[in-house]
Amino acid sequence: MILSSVLAALLLQAPPAPFPAVIAPAAEGKLQCYRPDRAKKTCVSLTGYKAAGNGVFDNAAEVSVLGSFVMRSTTKVRVVGDRVCGPMSPADIANATILRDGEPESQAQQGQIKAVLLDTMGATLGKEVCTAYLPAGPDLLAAVYVAGARTESLDEKVIWVSPADGYRVAP
Repeated sequence: MILSSVLAALLLQAPPAPFPAVIAPAAEGKLQCYRPDRAKKTCVSLTGYKAAGNGVFDNAAEVSVLGSFVMRSTTKVRVVGDRVCGPMSPADIANATILRDGEPESQAQQGQIKAVLLDTMGATLGKEVCTAYLPAGPDLLAAVYVAGARTESLDEKVIWVSPADGYRVAP
């Protein structure tokens, strides 16, 4: 099973709602592919958006973590100007699902991996993280701001893809 099709199915369960320009392709079911490898059709992460009401969006993501695992999580975000903003909380990690080869890891293994993630992400957990999507040739540059400060070390190239394009999460 291709993870992006599962992610797309989750996101398309909601009725369409107006999406701000910065995430407008999500209204068509498109996903953001971070650090794309066009030849292999892989991404380090795939994310999508579903309107949750009152200007809030569910940001569903599948992210390659610790080499051979994928973390599937959903966080609440909102659009502020031309940026997508929201904090990732320890609860978001606790509620995530850790997969290997498309299958959930055991609860014990998930707990160990989540503990490592909480430790490595500690500096940004609970802080407002905003991302601006800037033109960068044929791609976009996800320019990241943590607690209002530009954090170039977290920047990534991004493209919008359709689930039918066959992209998947891989390291």
